[in-house]
Amino acid sequence: MSTNPNIQWALDILTTDPDYKPSFWEKYGMLIGTPMILVAGACLRNSFLKRPIHAGLQLHIALTVIGLAAGYKMHELANEHFAKRDQLLRHYVMLHPEDFPPPERKKWGEVFEPWNPIR
Repeated sequence: MSTNPNIQWALDILTTDPDYKPSFWEKYGMLIGTPMILVAGACLRNSFLKRPIHAGLQLHIALTVIGLAAGYKMHELANEHFAKRDQLLRHYVMLHPEDFPPPERKKWGEVFEPWNPIR
């Protein structure tokens, strides 16, 4: 990625682990969740109007299709947004290596403040 070894650690943080597998909810959450919310809204509407929950089946089917399309589009937009953000961060790190000095290694004893118990 970069020819500067001093900022390689910062670029490694922005790189995804090749062994990473997204969870089921991360992959299909919007695709499943959006239609469920819309259909639940239709059921809630029916209950407020004192109608059977399953009344207006065509509305449930239409909202399911709309929800699938909207969930798919939202998933695409979110992936695009995060890809652009990561690209922007990598570019900034490469242009400004002076802002990213290598972190100094510390022991836990240096990180924690001294602790005196109060009795």
